[in-house]
Amino acid sequence: MANPYYEIFRIPGTMAFSITGLIARYPLAMITVGIVTMISQTRGLYGLASLVATTYAVSGAFIAPQISRLADCYGQAKIALPASVISACAMVGLILASHYRAPTWSLFAISTLIGVMPSFGAFVRARWSRLFSGSLKLHSAFAYESIIDETIFMTGPVIAIYLSTIFFPEAGLGATIILLMIGCVLFCLQKKTEPSILSRKNNDGQSVILLAPVQILAFTLLAIGGIFGTAEVTAVAFAQAQGNMTNAMYPLAAYALGSFIAGIVYGGRFIKMELSRQFVVAITFAALTTLPLLFVSNIWHLTLAFFIAGAAVSPTIIIAMKLVESLVPREKMTEGITWASTGLSLGLAIGISLSGLVIDRFGMQKGFYISISAGFLALLIIVLFRRIIGKKPTNH
Repeated sequence: MANPYYEIFRIPGTMAFSITGLIARYPLAMITVGIVTMISQTRGLYGLASLVATTYAVSGAFIAPQISRLADCYGQAKIALPASVISACAMVGLILASHYRAPTWSLFAISTLIGVMPSFGAFVRARWSRLFSGSLKLHSAFAYESIIDETIFMTGPVIAIYLSTIFFPEAGLGATIILLMIGCVLFCLQKKTEPSILSRKNNDGQSVILLAPVQILAFTLLAIGGIFGTAEVTAVAFAQAQGNMTNAMYPLAAYALGSFIAGIVYGGRFIKMELSRQFVVAITFAALTTLPLLFVSNIWHLTLAFFIAGAAVSPTIIIAMKLVESLVPREKMTEGITWASTGLSLGLAIGISLSGLVIDRFGMQKGFYISISAGFLALLIIVLFRRIIGKKPTNH
């Protein structure tokens, strides 16, 4: 039997845009932890650090779909480069504001501009959709990109924490800037695989977020994102409470490793079950795997619990992206995928904010209740509204 991952790279240019897209979206795995570790060290408050990271995430959640919509209209390369420059300059500004202890309000104002960063994960998936729409190869392509995402999220936070704790607080965010600009430039050079500009002729002017199935997916992924956000903050706080903040890299790496392994297994199989039903199963598993967090007592228990919870991540994201691809008009694919990512990002922001505030006020252990609440909220949403996302599209 042919290797499904090998087959998708037989088309010239696919490896190039996937690898350069990997570099360009690496900052997404580093920036939140980079902000939290930098500000928590310079200001000594997890609540403030979490709120600044939340401001960036909320900004990106609303701006990124508009950047993607512009990319659908004018081309990915024309939009990605200026947007990345603005985001990179804002990160430089945040580093300077943190280092020179600028007024607190300036941290929030600057972090808002960081959210202009393009959603390179959506850009890459839009290219795969252009090549393999309606083909079984799209399942493997989306699975591969999810595996890449987990590789990024397995190593990115570790790198950010290591740089910020071993060298100086701003080092993690500084590395993020470098990776963003190198990745963006290299990705924009991949012209042959860039999706055609269809929306000028076919776009009806309406955003895909007005479609009910996209709204349900976005809200479900928002709750799932809450689990991710809580994981990042609670891991750092838990490790610090145990006496060594650097140890936060172990549970975060385990979380991503669990997802990485699950992504490989799921991506190599073609399951006949209806996508919406698969989504319910994945969300149920994600909710149940938050419960062991109530019983962790040391960093190694947390690492094991995060590894188990991570196994739910990749399948959930793969299914969500396939649902978007089946429900959204092709000429609006980048925007559609970005709205799904926006749900995750906004949930990440809320999880970061709530867990940071809860940890500061009630103690580190209570932060895990945010993960559990987010997981079961996602399950409630998808159980109530599964039929909406299970409907066959009429405008695709």
